[in-house]
Amino acid sequence: MDSNVVSVSRSSLLLRGLANVIFGAIVFSWPGMTVYLLVIIFAINIILIGAMELFKPFVDKNTNHSILTFLLGLLGMVVGFYLLGRPELTVGVLSLVIAFWAVLFGISDLFVGFTDSKTSGGYRFLFIIAGVLSLMFGGYLIFYPVVTIVSFVWILGLYAVITGAMYIVGSFFIPKSKSKK
Repeated sequence: MDSNVVSVSRSSLLLRGLANVIFGAIVFSWPGMTVYLLVIIFAINIILIGAMELFKPFVDKNTNHSILTFLLGLLGMVVGFYLLGRPELTVGVLSLVIAFWAVLFGISDLFVGFTDSKTSGGYRFLFIIAGVLSLMFGGYLIFYPVVTIVSFVWILGLYAVITGAMYIVGSFFIPKSKSKK
């Protein structure tokens, strides 16, 4: 297996950390606005994906499942507009999507932490901690998907700031330039 697949550059890890910290600071600053924007963006995303699928059979004439694609696109748009009109339901659905995202990132971070043998142990340990935190955060949201809006936002902000800070610290454990084979 090519170990470059799991290698991370110093600048990409630093940028990932800074993005997480900035996102966490925004979440802490405007928790009500954060929830509202997440709900709106999530619902609009579903509407746009549905619209793309709805019109896909008209653009791609080689598709074998035109009717199914059209119906799934229509269903996506209906669900998106429904979620846009029911923000309290959207928060529950959104928290489950974020939960599965956090679990996937947690697994990814654990994989990097346990398999990137070219990097120092401190850096790998930080990825393992970030992976465990991601799994804990995702697990909490999976088991309690309809948490109160405020606690959901605070947990999201805390998670972003902690993992962001860990990624920033971890970026200093990576040598400035890694040789590529």
